[in-house]
Amino acid sequence: MTATRGILAYGAHVPYRRLDRAAIRNVMGSGGGRGHRAVASFDQDTTTMGVEAARQALATTDLAPYLGGASATTEFVDRWRTPGDATSRTWEERFGEQAYAPLVDRAWADALAATGLDADGIDLAVVTGLHARATKRSGGRLGVTVADDRSDTIGNSGAAHPALLLADVLDTAETGTVVALVVLADGCDVLLFRTT
Repeated sequence: MTATRGILAYGAHVPYRRLDRAAIRNVMGSGGGRGHRAVASFDQDTTTMGVEAARQALATTDLAPYLGGASATTEFVDRWRTPGDATSRTWEERFGEQAYAPLVDRAWADALAATGLDADGIDLAVVTGLHARATKRSGGRLGVTVADDRSDTIGNSGAAHPALLLADVLDTAETGTVVALVVLADGCDVLLFRTT
């Protein structure tokens, strides 16, 4: 299989400052969790952080051709906000796991079939999503080594998180490493890359 597209360069930036999650519980009375969360300083915004990531991209040329992938989706509402509510609500974690598990299985099998690989041919998987339980359990279902999701040190950076974790893996991957990016968000996307 000849790869015609892939990652030509990448850059990522995570703010230096960290918030101890226990401090959230102390102020809010609940929540928080363990570990830390990255927080932007008073003079950082999406533009300044994007510029810093672009600077790193100019200095990083770790080519990773795209091998192929697959997606699976079905209609379900896992996050909603009713009229008049100030915040959104989400399913209980167990419902998220039940909805995502078959989608992960299908996308994973289809991606392997599309690339002619099997689980033994994947060196490392990056698994990310907003449902922590579904994401953790899905990583265990793949039969491959799963990279740290950095939730204890930076939190979940939302839409940027898959690319951030992939950049983290590419920073240390040896030549020829096959990396699977598995994203749980309104379904499941699996993208496979090989570092050169």
